[in-house]
Parts: sequence; C-alpha cells; structure tokens
Amino acid sequence: MTTERTDLEVDPSVCYRHRDRHSWTLCARCGRTICPECQIPGAGGVRCAPCVAEEGGRVSWQPVGGPPPKAARTRRSRARARSLPMAAPSWLTATGAPVSIGVLGASVAVWLAGFFTGDLPVIWLAALPGTGWQLWRFITAPLASPAALDISVILSFVLQSAFWFLSAPQAERMLGRRPFVELLIASTLVGSAAALLSGQAAYGLFGPLFGVFAAVLVLVWPEAQVRNRFLVMIGVNLLLILVISRGQGLPEVIGAMLAGAGLTALRQRAADRPLPKPWTPQLIVGGAAAVLVLLAALAAS
Repeated sequence: MTTERTDLEVDPSVCYRHRDRHSWTLCARCGRTICPECQIPGAGGVRCAPCVAEEGGRVSWQPVGGPPPKAARTRRSRARARSLPMAAPSWLTATGAPVSIGVLGASVAVWLAGFFTGDLPVIWLAALPGTGWQLWRFITAPLASPAALDISVILSFVLQSAFWFLSAPQAERMLGRRPFVELLIASTLVGSAAALLSGQAAYGLFGPLFGVFAAVLVLVWPEAQVRNRFLVMIGVNLLLILVISRGQGLPEVIGAMLAGAGLTALRQRAADRPLPKPWTPQLIVGGAAAVLVLLAALAAS
C-alpha cells in the first residue's frame, strides 16, 4: 500500500493499477488516475473498482476495447460476420466523447461557413450587445467565431479548437455524458450573460472550455501535482486571451469558470452527503444562470 501511494505522488498521470499506462482521467469519487480498462462508467461519472465496491456495486474487469471476439469456425459464420455493419468509432459510442467532438465539429463547420456568408453565423448566433432578448444567443454563442483573413482571428480560433480537442473529450469521459452536457449548458449561459453584463460580446469555445477547465480543477484539487499542472495550463490560456484578444472575452471566461466550478463542487458535496432531491446542484446553478440571463437581457436590450 505504501509503495502504491509513493508512485502515485511521483507521477499522478499514471494509472494506479497499471504503472505503464498514462491517463488524465480520474475517479470521480476518490480522484485516483485510471486508464480506460479501470474506468467503470456510472451516473455520476467514471469510478475506480474500490469506489464502486464501497458504493455497493459490482466490478467486472475486461480488457480495453471490450471482450475479444469469438473466432469464426466456419466459412458461413465468417461470411455472416463480414455482412454485419462496421462498428462505430470509439468517439461516437458510449465509451467515447460524442458531445465534445460534435460541438467542435459544428464550431469548425460554422466558422468555415462564415468566410462565404459575410460572417452571418456571428451575426445570428453570437451574444451581441443590443440583442439581449434574442435568448437563443446565450446558448449558441460557442458555435460562432469571427471568420476573417486576419492572423490574430485565425490564431484565436485554432488555439481554442486545439485546446478543446485536447481537453473536452477527456473531461466528458471523466464526468459522464449527462453531467458534461449540464456543465456545458451552465458555463455557456453564465459566460454569455457575464459578457453582456460587462458590455462585451460572447462567442467562441473559450467560454465553455474554461468552464471545463474549472470543473476538472475541482475534481483534481486533492492531488497537488495534477492541480498545479491545471493551474499553470489555465494561467497560460488566460494569458493567451489577454494577448490575442486584448482582454476581449475575459468576463465570459470568468463567468464560465464560476459556473463550471460551482456545479462540480455542488455535485461532489451531494455525492458525499446525499440530498433529499438529487437535482439540487442543477437547480441551484440553473436558477443562478436564469437570473443572470434575465439581467443580461435587460442590460443588453
């Protein structure tokens, strides 16, 4: 037991059971690093085997990628296997991250469309001052990014897309699909409202991206080394925003981070101390987001 703990402190990016496997996915209950083989999905995110056992669940180990297929014994069975449809890519299945990949794909498609439509996606979808009562903008803002043949505009979009691709799928697998969707909605609504309340526009993936960063930071906070890495990464991204956009988007990022951290912290508290109503964290954050959206709509109308 002592040896395992020492190794974990040396390199927290290594699976606690398989020392030769690196992973950034943590158990949603105890915070230990777990590789895909050790991840047990649940309603509140992935768990490690000891946590599932302590919660009264059953543990069934299987190799990464699922059980091995049975060997075909006859030509008929091989022909039947070839006639079956091909398996979907892992990022489209329950073990993948279809939401984060779908959001990124939609964002890229909308951004490219902006080059051929005079930036109409930003005009229709972004949360802009003076459009406060067009409430759909509070949730569609991440899909819209300015499209122009300008190095700073292109660099901003490439950076936010790259950081999203590197971070959001891991967070979706760590949190679980439904909690991840709730996190995106909360951070997007609060981030867009914060931007409009400060007199700025809200657009692009930077808002919900920092909401994801804040949620993961809450989960990994007990592990000092992982926590410090995330703090450095968040600081570098904030610096990039300040340099590239000259401070544009900072209120949106701060609002999204508060929403992401708040929702995740409330979920953790509810998991440790079961509440009479399991939806209490969502109701608290949802109520706060609704109030901010109403205030922003009044201020930006």
